[in-house]
Amino acid sequence: MMGIDYQSKRGYIGLDYHGRTITFKILPVGVHMGHLQWLLSHDDTAQKVKELKDEFRGKTVLLSVDDMDMCKGISFKIKVMKQLLEEQEVLKGKAVLVQIIDPARSQGKDIQDVENEIDSLARETNELNGEPGYHPIVLINWANSGIAKFCLGLRLGNRSEKIKSHVDKVSSLKP
Repeated sequence: MMGIDYQSKRGYIGLDYHGRTITFKILPVGVHMGHLQWLLSHDDTAQKVKELKDEFRGKTVLLSVDDMDMCKGISFKIKVMKQLLEEQEVLKGKAVLVQIIDPARSQGKDIQDVENEIDSLARETNELNGEPGYHPIVLINWANSGIAKFCLGLRLGNRSEKIKSHVDKVSSLKP
């Protein structure tokens, strides 16, 4: 995998990277056909899909969906993306991390600190590596967006636009 030695065992992949084993959980993505048909029956879905395809045309999209939580590693993903763009300058203008965040169930100083860190890291990464019309980090608040259509648009775009996506977690799409 990616030219790195790996082992697959019981739903996990372990990559040997410079003497360290990095473990990934394999999560198959499923689509509820009834919900998909419901979404596709709406006129505004086609418009949203078109907007998303236009926005990310020619880009490699890494899609991540996570709860706002200290343990989810959202800030680490942003740091890794920043490092990737610094080390692989050929990816600047081409790679985008779309981080969809499901708001925390409760509020407190710890959650506010995590939110501030994520916002700060995203802003810094975009300032250092972005350019007009290109933001390498796109943060989307699940609660304030048409997220079902957003996810659907990226998923449909995967086949026609060759957008690569990585989905950490899929919540059910409810009409």
